[in-house]
Amino acid sequence: MKTVRVGQIGTGFISHVHVRALQSIEHVEVVCQHSLDRDAGRLFHEQYGVPDFLDSYATLLARDDVDVVCLGIPNHLHHELAMQIANADTVLGDF
Repeated sequence: MKTVRVGQIGTGFISHVHVRALQSIEHVEVVCQHSLDRDAGRLFHEQYGVPDFLDSYATLLARDDVDVVCLGIPNHLHHELAMQIANADTVLGDF
């Protein structure tokens, strides 16, 4: 079975829930994580052993090794990012 590679956006409460759940699923790998808050992002990256921390979500969307993007950001920010994810031909995961 193919491993699904996930890019996580956000570092708030729900991002912790998402990543813990994702890391418990066989054939799923969280390959990178993005946050506008660099300190929180780097701490999150280290806490969960996510291979790459990115300070640009555009960089995350441009990666060839991201199959699905998981949004862990406030709901009112979902639409704009979801549209950019769709335009990048990446799947948006709604976990």
